[in-house]
Amino acid sequence: MSLFTSSSSPAQGSWRVMVRPAIAGLLLLILYQGLIWLGAIAPSPGINQWQENIIHAERYLYQRQSAPLVLVGSSLAANLELADLDPAAVNLGMAGGCSQTGLAVVLQRQPLPATVLIEINDTLDRQLDQDFVRQITQPILRPIRQGFSSFRGEYTPLSVVVSWLKGSDPPEIVPPDVTTASPLRQQEIERLTAENQAAPEPNFVNLLDQEVTVIKQQIAQLEKAGVEVILFNPPIEAELQNTPRQRVIHEELRSQFPKSRYRWLPDALSDWLTSDGLHLTPQEVERYTDWLGEQI
Repeated sequence: MSLFTSSSSPAQGSWRVMVRPAIAGLLLLILYQGLIWLGAIAPSPGINQWQENIIHAERYLYQRQSAPLVLVGSSLAANLELADLDPAAVNLGMAGGCSQTGLAVVLQRQPLPATVLIEINDTLDRQLDQDFVRQITQPILRPIRQGFSSFRGEYTPLSVVVSWLKGSDPPEIVPPDVTTASPLRQQEIERLTAENQAAPEPNFVNLLDQEVTVIKQQIAQLEKAGVEVILFNPPIEAELQNTPRQRVIHEELRSQFPKSRYRWLPDALSDWLTSDGLHLTPQEVERYTDWLGEQI
């Protein structure tokens, strides 16, 4: 039998097995963050709708400069180029989302913006996305994300790699005659118009009333802090706007948010062109943004 025995115990061996990968991971994280600070890694715009919304919200929360103007709403307003109105303005329009979720994000940052534009229409029925808000405001991760951008959605390694593979070329803007001549576009407008021929169901109206209460509370918080609140409704295809359902919803929301109490932008009277009945074409987005600038 040997008189010499190993001084290392099984517990020490297990400890080393755990520590070495942890140290390696920490070094990789430091290297990754360093490359971000040096500008060697470009942020990702997101690889799906949910992540795109997360990235927009995080950029608003963690940017150094305060935004004088913030817009909240759905995908109907998400493409408006507010930077043309003010380079520091922020568009928190969310694809598949609603104004309540955007306002919940706005209220998470101090100081609050001087002016908030709020989209008010039937997208309010989507309700405030509590999971989304929790995702970007976790108490433990928020200060870490504030200081280290590698923990934010735009620098998720998978997203960065996918965005790099896709390339950074800007999307091609399709001329108006090509966009509006699409048979699929006309079919979609006809489908939406047919669906909106009936008045809103009672359940929908009740849900809308509940969400109106939520958004009024959010507006009250903003106004108490001295924020100017402006309500607006992005234009949609005239054929769809004039359906019974859309007219009833329009009148209901105008009664819930009377002009005697809330500031509304006037309805943009024009024959606006959309790509699908709801979303303005790129050329119309530019024109409507210019119109907004004249009204604010």
